[in-house]
Amino acid sequence: MRSPVTGLVLIALSVGCNTGATPTSPSLVGRSAEVASASGDSNGSAASVSVVPFKGTLEGVSDPPQFEPPPSTFFSAHLLAGGNATHLGRFTVEYSQRVNLATLRGVGTATFTAANGDTLTSTAEGTATPASSPTAYTVVETHTVTGGTGRFVDARGSFVVTRSVDFADPFTAGSIEGALTSH
Repeated sequence: MRSPVTGLVLIALSVGCNTGATPTSPSLVGRSAEVASASGDSNGSAASVSVVPFKGTLEGVSDPPQFEPPPSTFFSAHLLAGGNATHLGRFTVEYSQRVNLATLRGVGTATFTAANGDTLTSTAEGTATPASSPTAYTVVETHTVTGGTGRFVDARGSFVVTRSVDFADPFTAGSIEGALTSH
């Protein structure tokens, strides 16, 4: 059975972001009353749930892929990046992924670290599609938030990272869009 929060997360995906994020962005509070109102809860019991948009940009550098011995079609990838996102502020992110070269699909984990040291962790599933050159791809990763530390200790939600990558150049850049919830 889906909870009312599921629908609210979908609504939050279409909400714009505050472009004035700072390294010590506010905690995941502020929309509790809206959540209670939208869920039809007049006694405020849903007020402990906060849904906020999560939107930003990132850019970074990938390490060379580490291919598994043949006949495997898998390789491991590691990415270090930085960026700025709502409710996270300036951040660094470390990705570790295992990618199937035959299907261009991968799975992995990511840890986003805010300027104050708070972390937001996620698991990710992604797909790459060919882009402008034989070595260029567009990667779309769906992240599921698994928690974190500090203001993200109870965080949940999901977001999509869409980024460009070229195997001839380790640089990657992209965008983040989704929603976070906290109890």
